[in-house]
Amino acid sequence: MDPVCALLSKLFVGLLLVPNLAYLSAPNQQNVIDPIVSAIRAGNSRELARYFDEQIQIGILSRQATYSRTQGEMVLRDFFSKNKVKSFDLVHRGSTANRGADFAIGQLVTSTQNFRVYFLVKQEGSQYLLQEINFEKP
Repeated sequence: MDPVCALLSKLFVGLLLVPNLAYLSAPNQQNVIDPIVSAIRAGNSRELARYFDEQIQIGILSRQATYSRTQGEMVLRDFFSKNKVKSFDLVHRGSTANRGADFAIGQLVTSTQNFRVYFLVKQEGSQYLLQEINFEKP
């Protein structure tokens, strides 16, 4: 192989790997959304609370409040007991440049009504923790 072609080939392969390495260097940020989605799909408040920060902002319809991790788990346990989850589909995930956080938006179908769910995950030290979760009318 021509030395110039070999160099271009290595450069091309290197350029393909750079974005993938950047993704692999921050697996916690992206991967924490997946177990949160699974916990919502299961209607499992205990599992969801594992990802709460010390204080969690929870909004259910027009009621918005900040709770401790334990209180927040009880609020969501009550919510899920009254609204049995049928399905939860993730619609969008993204990052906020100004807050340094990740967010996700999904559609929750329950036994009583449907909700648009928004949650925000932010890095605290070496962990990504759930800061806010909202259940709104679609």
